[in-house]
Amino acid sequence: CLSKIPQRTLKDANDRIIGGGDKLKGAIRRMILAYQKKPKDAFDQWKKYLELVRNKELIDQNKAQKLGALLHRIPQRTMNDAMNRIIGGGDKLKGAMRRIMLKV
Repeated sequence: CLSKIPQRTLKDANDRIIGGGDKLKGAIRRMILAYQKKPKDAFDQWKKYLELVRNKELIDQNKAQKLGALLHRIPQRTMNDAMNRIIGGGDKLKGAMRRIMLKV
């Protein structure tokens, strides 16, 4: 909450400058300007999306599913590695061998 104090002060000062000394007028003008920029921002966002599609930089659903499955396996692999090192006293191979022996 305290970290937002400088932002709040800057926003207040900006509103007063835009409003000619009146904070309320500045806030209203800022809202009007933001409302007027909406169509341009939407068009820019659509233009950027089309460019990404043309350059094939967006991933399709199949690639996203494969990536999700791969990322899901990483924590399990990391956990297995950590367990092997703990059981093996820092040696990964000894830990893996001990885990195999415990399962048999």
